Amino acid sequence: MSVNVETEDVPEQHFLGMRMVLKQSQISEKIGYMFETVTKHCMNNGISIIGPPLAIYHSYEGDHMDVECGFPVSPESTGSGDVIPGVIPMSKVAIAMHLGPYDRLEITYNEVMTWIEANGYRLSGPPWEVYLTDPNVEPDPERWMTKIFCPITK
Repeated sequence: MSVNVETEDVPEQHFLGMRMVLKQSQISEKIGYMFETVTKHCMNNGISIIGPPLAIYHSYEGDHMDVECGFPVSPESTGSGDVIPGVIPMSKVAIAMHLGPYDRLEITYNEVMTWIEANGYRLSGPPWEVYLTDPNVEPDPERWMTKIFCPITK
């Protein structure tokens, strides 16, 4: 499998999200719960979602990961309770498109990390994913598209 990696300067992105530390076995269930909770918050408060869902992977330690899931919104949007505003800072990123099920994302990440190192870059922040395909609309996981963003610096 060969992944096409490109670099791009991305603008600041405001979002509303939820953040949890999860075991690997909880990922599907809890990420769905976080997206559903943020969606309900936006609907109940008249907040427009202005882009596809995203997940930021702050850290991995053993079987646990610190993940934040949400949706892009305008800068003035507010959260409440577990739904909090966040900002992905403007940054230079390595971007790759993953086509296929989520359980194969690691393969794409490995290729992106190899590209980053081979091109003299290093990570400068947590990677994030943007989910371009809704599994509720497209049931075939082989057709799911996920865009991977890895902030980089020389």
